[in-house]
Amino acid sequence: ALVMTRYTLVLDLDETLLKTRKNLKETDRNETTIRPEIKSLLKWASKTFRLKILTKRSFDYARRMCILLDPNGKHLRKSTAFEELIICKDDLKIINGEIVKDLNQLGLDSFETIVIDNDDKNWSDGKNLINLNTIKKEKNPIEFFLSIREAVWTKSVQLHQIKYCITIKRDVKPLSKLFR
Repeated sequence: ALVMTRYTLVLDLDETLLKTRKNLKETDRNETTIRPEIKSLLKWASKTFRLKILTKRSFDYARRMCILLDPNGKHLRKSTAFEELIICKDDLKIINGEIVKDLNQLGLDSFETIVIDNDDKNWSDGKNLINLNTIKKEKNPIEFFLSIREAVWTKSVQLHQIKYCITIKRDVKPLSKLFR
């Protein structure tokens, strides 16, 4: 019997889904903008994946930003509470003063989780990562969204192939070039 896995898609919050900057006019306020086509991405992803939102900031900040991204709760909170959706700084480990993002430490299966982040330097294992900065920014917003969607599907196929090879105890070395 064929069993289809529902992958988890971890979306980095800051600099990936949205940008938050200090408001130059009011120094005690921040200005947040949502990347173009992120709402389309959330709509598509919520139908296809279990979603997680990741941030190095506080849980309260992440909750406020999730409400900004999805005010009606149609995509991010449709079947889960904020506590299950958000991975915040309190959930991440610190090594030598640096926050390290590690799927295993977060209780996520590394063969069934795809990560979209703008920065890969703090990930302990990059095989699950789609670095948003590698997707061409000069595309119009719809092409940018489609490029992200294509990258997610490609990554899910790669992870599935590796898990399959491990399951049947086949050599995974030929697949390692997929991650270069």
